Amino acid sequence: MDLWLNWADALGDWGRELSGYAASALVLATFSMQSMASLRLTAIASNLAFILYAWVAHLHPILMLHGVLLPLNIIRLVQMRTANAKRVCPDGRGMGRRLRMPPWRRRGSLA
Repeated sequence: MDLWLNWADALGDWGRELSGYAASALVLATFSMQSMASLRLTAIASNLAFILYAWVAHLHPILMLHGVLLPLNIIRLVQMRTANAKRVCPDGRGMGRRLRMPPWRRRGSLA
């Protein structure tokens, strides 16, 4: 813990602001993700960055929020990967292959 506090003290306000901007940029990046897996991974990185920022800037509400969101994002990512691994095609072949979406749910479909 002292290492992080010494790092924050060495960089001063500039270091705290930089970590806050990096965390905010990661939140912005989550909105550009096209898959849930990449969204969750980016959200986990964002949670870690905000935890660091909140720790060095002594922002307890932000620290608590991202301390709760981090395990939630990890759990959801593990659940998603577990569900994808159990997916089976209707004919029983292709364990782990992705099923095709019905036509009305495909991207670009107007129906």
